[in-house]
Amino acid sequence: MSADLRLASAIQEWRHVLGAEHVWTDTRRLATFQSATYHTPYQIPAVLRPANIEQVVECLHIASHHGVPVHPISTGKNWGYGSATATHDNCVLLMLSRLNRIINFDERLAYVTVEPGVTQRQLYDFLRSRNTNLVASVTGSSPESSLIGNVLERGARGRSARRSLCPCLRIGGGAAHR
Repeated sequence: MSADLRLASAIQEWRHVLGAEHVWTDTRRLATFQSATYHTPYQIPAVLRPANIEQVVECLHIASHHGVPVHPISTGKNWGYGSATATHDNCVLLMLSRLNRIINFDERLAYVTVEPGVTQRQLYDFLRSRNTNLVASVTGSSPESSLIGNVLERGARGRSARRSLCPCLRIGGGAAHR
């Protein structure tokens, strides 16, 4: 089976899993994911927008089955560090912005557990709504940039690396969660 047929089959399966509205393939929409603050020559055939970890796992399973490369992004607004671009041609973007829940908050220990789509603005608003004295350590980037995306792209806060603020990551993958 040709690469084009494998991709077409995968897109059909992703639409079944995510709903057609969360599998983007139109060239106008894809163009926004093919530009950044630096030169990027890569073309992408689709953007997938899962809503939960089960859909992420299913998307990865489909990609693996059809031999389609996938590149994850959180919100795609981590300007200058990675933006929303792919790492090579014909790579499908797995956009995790719909996984945007703040799962746990412990004021005494001063930590939050977040999904990859949680933005700097969401955390700021969350802490304000809790009337806490804690503040989020954010960057000068967009309020819509992802906390996790910035950490994984080696983002900075002042003079230190943000990854020092992220002592634990739970990373899910294919067979481990199937």
